[in-house]
Parts: sequence; C-alpha cells; structure tokens
Amino acid sequence: MELAVLYAILFFTGVISSFVGTIVGGGGLISLPILILLGLPPKTAVATNSFGSLGLSAGALTKFWSSGKINWKYTLPFSIISIIGAFFGVKLLISVNEELLPKIIGIIILAVIPFLYMKPDLGIKKRQTGKFMKILGYATYFIIAVYGAFISAGGAIFLFFILMYFFGFSFIEGNATARIPALFSKSLAIILFFIAGLIDFKFGPVLFAGMLVGGYLGAHTTLRLGESIAKKIYMLAALALGIKLLFF
Repeated sequence: MELAVLYAILFFTGVISSFVGTIVGGGGLISLPILILLGLPPKTAVATNSFGSLGLSAGALTKFWSSGKINWKYTLPFSIISIIGAFFGVKLLISVNEELLPKIIGIIILAVIPFLYMKPDLGIKKRQTGKFMKILGYATYFIIAVYGAFISAGGAIFLFFILMYFFGFSFIEGNATARIPALFSKSLAIILFFIAGLIDFKFGPVLFAGMLVGGYLGAHTTLRLGESIAKKIYMLAALALGIKLLFF
C-alpha cells in the first residue's frame, strides 16, 4: 500500500472514530479493528490507538471548555482515579491475555440498557446523589479507567452511565467532564506504552491528527444535539457495543 493511501485511511479513520467516540463513546471499536487490519499486532494496535485518542480528548476538550458543561468539582478526583487506573490497565495489557474483560463489560452494558429505558429522566436532568452512591461511583469509575487503558475501546460508553447514575450528571455534562481525566490518563498510558515499545509512530501521529479533528467536531455536534437526542443516540450505541463485545 502506498504511503499516501495509508495515511489517508488512518486520518479518516481517526476523524470518524473520534467523531463517534466523542458523541456516544466506543470510537475505539472503529479504529482498533482497522489498525489490526492494516497489519498492527493487537497490543501495538491498542497502544497506538491510545496515542491517537489523546487527540480525541484534546479536540473535544477544546470545544467543551467554553461550553459551561464541565463540572469542575469532580475533575481532580476523576483525574487521580483515571491516572491510577491507566497505570494498572497498561500493566495488564502488557502482561495478560486481553480477551476476557471485553465480554464482561459487554454483559454489564447490555444489563444497564433496560434500566436506562425505565429511567427516562436519567441523563436529561441533573440530580443529587448520596454519599454511598458516589463511593460506588468512584469504585466503578476506577474499574472502567483500568479497562480503558487495557483495551482502549468502549469504556467511555459505560463511563457515561456511571456519571449519570452514580453522580447525577446530565449526559452532556458527564461527556464534557470526562474529557479532562481522559487527557491525563491517556498521557500516562502513552508514556508507559512508549517505554514498553508498543506505539507505532508510523501510524500514531496521523491517527492523532484525525482524532483531534473528529473530537472537536464531535463535541460541537453533541452540544448542538442537546441532552435528550444525545442520550437516545448513546443508548443505541450502547446496545450495539454490548452485542459487539459479546458476540463479535
């Protein structure tokens, strides 16, 4: 394959996966298989996708920063949890088989979809949650932070549910707030992947550029959609992700 064609595929893969990932999460389920089809080993594909998705976080945050949707109260604890989770997630990827965890996450995602239908206001309106719910939320957030570094695909969809259910965020507020911890956790993951020699720097920078563009466009689109429509799209994406993780 000619280099120009390869770079074009990588760039547009980054734009599309990042655009989808910013709106509803799960963009890595688009970019990861393409990286593997282009010849990268699975672990290298995960590491290179993490490098690219730093562009998603930066591009989305550029738009969300001035939207008033970021809940700054939670950015520090979420960032600390994300950094610790990223450390353990990278270590897991380097040392263990990565096939089981996606199946577990797939089951959990499919289990929460009926709950979202039964709670039509969840994610549409902000609400108060108690201390015990927040403790459970932080614990679950950590698990997803580990998963996000371990697989680098699909974790954001479950993360958005955690922020809506355990912390009372609206969907867009959770989406926007999650971008700051993601920036820190992806940065640490990239450093660790670099040390382990897993990032492909022929693919990574082009994917990063595409995801930077897609992240910004995705954030812009999310803000224009509004909470109700964005949540409905999210639920459809969650259903597709759960089926994908379990059966394909």
